[in-house]
Amino acid sequence: MNKTIAKLQERIEELASENEAWKKEAKRWRDMYIEYDEILEKDLEKAKTRIANVTSKIKSLEKEVNDEKY
Repeated sequence: MNKTIAKLQERIEELASENEAWKKEAKRWRDMYIEYDEILEKDLEKAKTRIANVTSKIKSLEKEVNDEKY
């Protein structure tokens, strides 16, 4: 009986250790995704700014062309 209890205790310790390893791995992946999301967010903001600048330039050129017509 003591052998069975000892084996069960050993297995519980193995599972607890495995669980901790999986927690660390999950945290590592979560942190990577958060970092990637932040990078994408910065890229999105840059893209929005560039689009706004291009749109502004197009409007300016349209005005310039329209002013030349008259």
